[in-house]
Amino acid sequence: MGFFEEPDFRAVIAELPQDLRPALQFAYFTGWRVQAEVVALTWPQVDFSAGIIRLEPNKTDQGRTFPFSALPELAALLQRQREQTSQTERKLGQVIPYVFHRNGRPIRTIYKSWRAACTRAAVVKWGELETVVRPRLLGRTPHDFRRTAARNLIRVGVPQHVVMKLCGWKTDAMFRRYAIVDERDLRDAVELLAKGTTGGQSGQKVKKVATG
Repeated sequence: MGFFEEPDFRAVIAELPQDLRPALQFAYFTGWRVQAEVVALTWPQVDFSAGIIRLEPNKTDQGRTFPFSALPELAALLQRQREQTSQTERKLGQVIPYVFHRNGRPIRTIYKSWRAACTRAAVVKWGELETVVRPRLLGRTPHDFRRTAARNLIRVGVPQHVVMKLCGWKTDAMFRRYAIVDERDLRDAVELLAKGTTGGQSGQKVKKVATG
């Protein structure tokens, strides 16, 4: 269980097969569940005119929308994916319903490729010598994108209830299970404690008592 800082995210994406990169980038930005929601996403759910993605209600989710047009990098990703899909449709002579696919075929699983990419991103090779430079990546899973996206939203001041609607948590209890904390808030709190402690010590004045 952990978070992706942007340099680590970029390092893993660079090691993934080309046809898997857009799906994982989408998951990083949205915090949506990779297998159940991202690779299952279809083009009718993407409304380019409104600039939103819709996830329909089901047994486990009340449904949600994500305004991708407000995030230029995500909007560009979806536009590239639409253009690439159209090219593949013309080549194959068939309609491709999925936003993320492997040459028109559904993405069934990503985990073998994911683990290999994390390992390559974590290790630097010098001849026959291998050095682990990003050990935190060896235990990362695609599901960590959920807490990463939520933390990134909280860091920029988005209220928790809005984060829950964007990323798909029903209750506060479910959200808390992900241990999503803005470390800057914690650091600010400790700095306030330090200032209070220091101020208390330095602010003490010693009174001199005059003696005969």
